[in-house]
Amino acid sequence: MAACPQAATLRGLLRAGIRIEVLRMTDIVSDAWSPARGTYCIASDGHPCRSLAERTIDGWLSRHNVEHQIEPAWPHHPEHNANSRRRADWRLPDGTYIEYAGLASDDYLAKIQAQRQLAQHAGIKLIVITPLDLANLTQVLGAWSSKIRTS
Repeated sequence: MAACPQAATLRGLLRAGIRIEVLRMTDIVSDAWSPARGTYCIASDGHPCRSLAERTIDGWLSRHNVEHQIEPAWPHHPEHNANSRRRADWRLPDGTYIEYAGLASDDYLAKIQAQRQLAQHAGIKLIVITPLDLANLTQVLGAWSSKIRTS
């Protein structure tokens, strides 16, 4: 995706009306649909993902034999999870939570900060992956990969 031309250029070349059509026509993602925000799609292991970046991370975990649970609930906290509805993106077998931080709005950054505080309070290791980390997932997540540890 990083090497692809601009979306408008591709839409023009492929005579596609919207971004999701480009993804389908180029077989980048054939099973996706676009809500108001993100691109809902399915990872290689069948997990539903809310963005192409989440699909990339979930695919990396699967390819490297890293067991992972999607959308685990955060523990209750009176300030940071008062209604007990907050969820992380993934949980690894050792209890580590992973969150993909793909947006830069103030509200979203406040949500990530609240998750950091909640993780610290609950004693949960939290890995926050940013868009820049997507090209280096082995560096970020390699410690959990049996394929990398045994190589």
